[in-house]
Amino acid sequence: MDSATRCTEFKPEALMAYLYDECEPSERERVDAHLATCRVCMGELESLRAVRGALEEWTPPEPAFHVQVVSDTDGPSAWWRTKLTPSWGLATAAAVVLNRWRRGGQHRGPVRC
Repeated sequence: MDSATRCTEFKPEALMAYLYDECEPSERERVDAHLATCRVCMGELESLRAVRGALEEWTPPEPAFHVQVVSDTDGPSAWWRTKLTPSWGLATAAAVVLNRWRRGGQHRGPVRC
């Protein structure tokens, strides 16, 4: 819409509220009075009504794929929940400390991967 055919009386949100009957009665009367004289806003409102009607008639297509929702409680638990217990973490920490102690606690610089 160019500036010659643009109306600045109402924001698009006001026309949407009017269309969905979500505005106050005083605002609705004001929009009604404006629509009686402004063909630009009336055309915009008619376009919005057409889109609303098309959306109400539209039904989304069925997906062409199958979706299955799986929960943690549906089957056997993951292996790491039964195999990796807190004792593995403690054993690893103990091995690091013992290795450090065995080397005499000497710092040999940063560990490089």
